[in-house]
Amino acid sequence: MIPVSVSGLLISEETEERMKEIDPRDPLPHWNMFDTMVKYYNPDGNLPQYILGKADEDDYTGFPKIIMYFAGDEVFAGIAPDYEKSFIRCGVKDYQIKIKEGMFHAWPVFTFTKEGRDGEQEIIDDIKQFFGMQKNGER
Repeated sequence: MIPVSVSGLLISEETEERMKEIDPRDPLPHWNMFDTMVKYYNPDGNLPQYILGKADEDDYTGFPKIIMYFAGDEVFAGIAPDYEKSFIRCGVKDYQIKIKEGMFHAWPVFTFTKEGRDGEQEIIDDIKQFFGMQKNGER
């Protein structure tokens, strides 16, 4: 699994504080977008937490190998420590969480920029190394 710049919709107070610290450097999503998204996706308040996602409380037991990528200058990086705590709590062994300092939200998907192309190549290299792939795609 290779998620880039991900988050659940529910965040802890500690995560909110980390996001507020990052927010002045993030030109795209604002830290309080999560309140808006919860109101949009769950207007009646009847969706369970596991659907909305709360990284510090979700159950990741049995999760497959995963490398998560966050940009250092995006508010979503504020949630990365919550994922790590939950992975440890749930016994996830094969995981990496990478935070690329100075990068913007979801930078590896913006391959029309140098940073995006470099990020895409980093993901390709990580897939080869972490998932044991050879150049021809074989294991």
